Amino acid sequence: MKSYFICWVRRAFFVFLVFLFSLVCFFLNRIFNVRPVWLVGEREGESAGDNGYAFFQFCISRGDRHVYYVANRELKKALSVRGVDENVVLYGGVKHAYLVSASSAWLFTVSCRDVVYYSFSYFFFGKKFFLGHGVVYSDVIKEYVRGYAAPYDYVLVSGENEAKIWREGFGVSGEKIKIIGMPRLDVLRRVCQGESIGQILYFPTWPNPNYYGCSREEAAERYLMALKLLRDDSGLKRFLMDSHLHFRVVLHPMLRHDEVEGYFEGEDCLSVVSSSNCGLASEISKSHCLVTDYSSVSFDFLYLGRPVLLYRGGGLQSPEDGFYESLCEGVFSNVEDLVEGLKRLERRRWVCAKDNASLRRLAFDHDDSLNCLRLREAVVSSELK
Repeated sequence: MKSYFICWVRRAFFVFLVFLFSLVCFFLNRIFNVRPVWLVGEREGESAGDNGYAFFQFCISRGDRHVYYVANRELKKALSVRGVDENVVLYGGVKHAYLVSASSAWLFTVSCRDVVYYSFSYFFFGKKFFLGHGVVYSDVIKEYVRGYAAPYDYVLVSGENEAKIWREGFGVSGEKIKIIGMPRLDVLRRVCQGESIGQILYFPTWPNPNYYGCSREEAAERYLMALKLLRDDSGLKRFLMDSHLHFRVVLHPMLRHDEVEGYFEGEDCLSVVSSSNCGLASEISKSHCLVTDYSSVSFDFLYLGRPVLLYRGGGLQSPEDGFYESLCEGVFSNVEDLVEGLKRLERRRWVCAKDNASLRRLAFDHDDSLNCLRLREAVVSSELK
């Protein structure tokens, strides 16, 4: 207990020093009229594969040198290996503290902590854009979203139906809502030009402690149990080998890669990759279908018109709202039934049995590759207010 208290005091003192440095820089920037910067991040610097990273890539491709991506040390190294070094800043570093003081906009997928220490969000004047990582389809999850997103100045949504939920279900005023579309769909449209090539994508969500009423360790145990049941099922392996298919498991950012190290070692038709740096659009482009419990990646497959299967074995469940059931090809609680569902899809050449065109129109107002451009224009407009 004493060592824990000492660590907490040291961290608090460090955050205070960083805050003090940022505050001094903030006033100096205003005095010398320094060009404001935009900070973009996902999951407290741990991830680069969602709406924030898609927008960052778009800005860099346009030559926007004032846009920076916030990454922790591990992610920064991973991005460097991928050749992405330009304007990637270390979360909690001196340069990051300075950029916070010079920022006019923060763009995040979960909360302000994606780009700054949370306490900083009340002291600096950067406009806060909540990008989200899916489509809010029901006010059943209002406390879940509100707790993650707040505080924010603007909310990015994909359509009028989602905007209505934010207005009526969450009580957000209309001027705070921007019908722009998910930036990552621009990447998806660019990457997914051809047909899928023999892959089944499995993307289970993290068992949210607020929903399950469990600790982080218990949540990890639920998650790993679902993976173990799939890995050990001989029927699934036989189907994959006979059909020349590959089962690709994408780990949620909350699960550390070392926690599953060796889980799929020696498996020819199953593999695992972290969602933090896998290039999700590329993985989707290869995939015939998605298997998940209730991941927001379902919306990417809905957008592409590809099938989704819901698998809730190993203790994984879902909020009782019915939306995911309405877009999927089936709900399965054990691996044997999931394999049968995959066989049915294979016989139909991976074509959806149900017409989800109406759901697609309900979720997405825009059907173009201009989501990033619309977001950029919204951020520029916010700077003028």
